[in-house]
Amino acid sequence: MLVAHSPFPASIVKAQSACRGARFPIIEVAHSTQYSWLTLSLGLVWNRYADLCIAVSDDVSRAVTTRGFRRKLVILAGVDQAEMRLWVEGSLDVALGMRESLGVKSSQRLIVAVGSLVALKGHRFLLDAVAELRDSNIHAAIVGEGDERASLEQQISRLGLVGRVHLLGRQADAWQWAAVADIIAHPSLYEGLPVALMEARVLGIPTVASDVGGIAQLFDGASASRLTAPESSADLERAIREVLDDLPLFAEEFLTRASGPTRWDISRYSREFYAALASESIKFASRSQDRN
Repeated sequence: MLVAHSPFPASIVKAQSACRGARFPIIEVAHSTQYSWLTLSLGLVWNRYADLCIAVSDDVSRAVTTRGFRRKLVILAGVDQAEMRLWVEGSLDVALGMRESLGVKSSQRLIVAVGSLVALKGHRFLLDAVAELRDSNIHAAIVGEGDERASLEQQISRLGLVGRVHLLGRQADAWQWAAVADIIAHPSLYEGLPVALMEARVLGIPTVASDVGGIAQLFDGASASRLTAPESSADLERAIREVLDDLPLFAEEFLTRASGPTRWDISRYSREFYAALASESIKFASRSQDRN
């Protein structure tokens, strides 16, 4: 069995299977609603030679990126709740220290965004929203690196946000920065099913995010979170204000994070994913016997 998480190399394997005959099941896991034109073109030709496409959200399953597959199955992904809970239980002092390292005082608020510094992540809209909030008690931190850094630094300076908006670069265990936030912001222009927001759901942190990709499905049942129009700093600002109005202070609720029941835990995903693989292996073996 071959399980591919990247569409371009998967196309090569599917093409070989078409030319030589299927020698093993081919499962492709689709994570995104957008591919390059070349990858899409290859998929439209070769996707039918895969045995199954596993999509990480309903939105991905409906997208052009999964056209042509004979069969599709949605299995919502997950993250490691147990690891998160273990860290939270022993890390209140660490969490407060992380916030203090950015100059965030106990009574102040911290918005965290996790994502590469590229245009499609929409961080520029978050900076505009923070500026429009006109509140010196609100800080923002962006975890990630990319070719938009210089542009974002210039925007921070232009908007007078130096000292309140922090570009943290790449961080090991970036979810820990999410765990010390009061709010998670995710102003992407497109998504599949973002890991950063699955982590936010498992942690139980209020989130404001663009209504793109599978994010609405992620927000199902998250009453404290808000969907916003993509590319709208005004909508993002409004949502942040609404969420902030109802938030307790960070130190009062940090130790409850990652403690509640969730559908986004990796253990549920693993059970469903490997059950699907086992089923495909059995089906492939049965078809092979029938041919023989």
